[in-house]
Amino acid sequence: NYNLVDIKFKEAIVEELVSKKFVDEKIFCKENYKLEKLHLCLNSDNKSLDESEQNKISISFYETSKILSNLYVEFIKNTISPLFDEKIFYQKVPTFRFHFPNQEGYNWNDRYHTDTMLGHPPYEHNIWVPFTKTFGSNSMRITPYDESIGCIKSCYDDFEKFAERTQYDKKFMEYLRKNSYSLEMSYGEYIIFDSRCLHCTQYNDTNETRISM
Repeated sequence: NYNLVDIKFKEAIVEELVSKKFVDEKIFCKENYKLEKLHLCLNSDNKSLDESEQNKISISFYETSKILSNLYVEFIKNTISPLFDEKIFYQKVPTFRFHFPNQEGYNWNDRYHTDTMLGHPPYEHNIWVPFTKTFGSNSMRITPYDESIGCIKSCYDDFEKFAERTQYDKKFMEYLRKNSYSLEMSYGEYIIFDSRCLHCTQYNDTNETRISM
């Protein structure tokens, strides 16, 4: 976990949502808000997914205010960097995700993947930080390292073969589901995992929004 007194991500995210005009400050103000219910304040156009499995809000957060950017750097510098013996490199622009209940615009499948499949180096560490309570299908699903490596090796380390099996091989899909689990976490917690661990976003059939980085 990290210090919520010093690193106020939630307040900065609310300010960002207001400044980007996704929410009305009078309705969704800092004194009376619950990010888990953000979807109730948005129109469907801002919540629906495009072909890249992203919605307009997630895309807009590739550019953020200096306040939120500085909080991110502070989090890396004071919380993450001390965990390692050497100096670290980190992703300059973090990836924010707003995962709303029952999102439309995409034919949903559990797309298990590793970040190495997306071009990231195998010696990288993933750091997943939720800003809302995560549970069940609103959370990320993750597969332990040993099972992940076994699944990839069963496809002869061929990522295209793996991607094909995750979409069309029902037994393989069932195995992945059986050997993975949803992360149950709270605001103020984070998880570090090997970039070769399989993980995926699920269809959110809960009644709460999940926001993460």
